[in-house]
Amino acid sequence: MIGNYTAHKLLTNFQRFDFEGRLIRKYKPKYNLYNLINDDLKKLPDGSFGKDFYKYMNYDNHTIIDLYNLYKNKKDSKKVKRYKQDWCVVHDIQHFITGYDTSLAGEGLMFTFGMRHEFRISIIMMWIFTIINEFFKKNGLFKSKYWIRMLLESYNLSKNTKWLMTIDWKEKFKQPTQQVLQEIGITEKPQLWLLAKSYIKHNYKGEH
Repeated sequence: MIGNYTAHKLLTNFQRFDFEGRLIRKYKPKYNLYNLINDDLKKLPDGSFGKDFYKYMNYDNHTIIDLYNLYKNKKDSKKVKRYKQDWCVVHDIQHFITGYDTSLAGEGLMFTFGMRHEFRISIIMMWIFTIINEFFKKNGLFKSKYWIRMLLESYNLSKNTKWLMTIDWKEKFKQPTQQVLQEIGITEKPQLWLLAKSYIKHNYKGEH
């Protein structure tokens, strides 16, 4: 797979382009979600979605702030700025609810999860770069069938969900985490992904 730095730089550039599209036009939020991710979430009851999400981020919202800083542009309109900020929150919420980590593979699978409701040119281009890179590797095409299975698993994981940007997360933060997962349609875990992570953790010996 292409190097993390190169892949992330490409993805960032494509995302900047995507943010100017139809998704912003159809986004009509009640409030700025970005400003709600603060230490007030610590005060919520144990087991609530908001507290569990903040705990997942180690009680620190800087990952969201850093992500927004990658995508912001001084020429952004007020609506674009608000969309980018809230998208960064929902992006991290997706990591939390799906179980996909922030490795290059985890990011790719999580973006695939969102494709059902948020089709982006950036994701297609990321796949194309990955496929081209794998094509020129020894046994790349053979290994790619396992990657494709995990992509399909991620896409199917979102089959009962709505576009996560339309959910009233302010209210969801107060509810029990398991109840929220049921309500938004996350009823299964990505088993192939969990198996792959477990295998790598216990069997990977490094490059030779």
